[in-house]
Amino acid sequence: MEITLVQRKFKDGTSVSVDELVPPVLDGRIRFIINTFDKAGKLTYTNGYTNEAGCFKGYSDIVEAHGEKLASNDDPYKKRPECSSCRSDQVTLDASAIWDHDKQFWVLFNAFDQAYCEKCGGQTTLDWRTINWEDEK
Repeated sequence: MEITLVQRKFKDGTSVSVDELVPPVLDGRIRFIINTFDKAGKLTYTNGYTNEAGCFKGYSDIVEAHGEKLASNDDPYKKRPECSSCRSDQVTLDASAIWDHDKQFWVLFNAFDQAYCEKCGGQTTLDWRTINWEDEK
């Protein structure tokens, strides 16, 4: 099963999507894929990634190659993690970062699964909610 995490259609009619594979494939190594489509919606490219950071770097490269910016503020729909117990969005994850020599800053490499809720003061599981930022203002 594929869960679409993000999808974008470009001005030229082509599109790209980032999907999470549940369960992962190839002995559990490939968790994320990028698919690109032509104007008719025909699949033109697929690439698998073992971690989210690598996949979203590939997605970012495709978006920038089309002359567009990522996650612009004029897109009101965003996702946010919430504590499954109290619904607070004050949650954290342990993570690791890798140095990007070209950009000269740390880039998220891996976020670990265990979440912590600042409001509850303990470990939690996360629920993801799509929200309209315009409604939250």
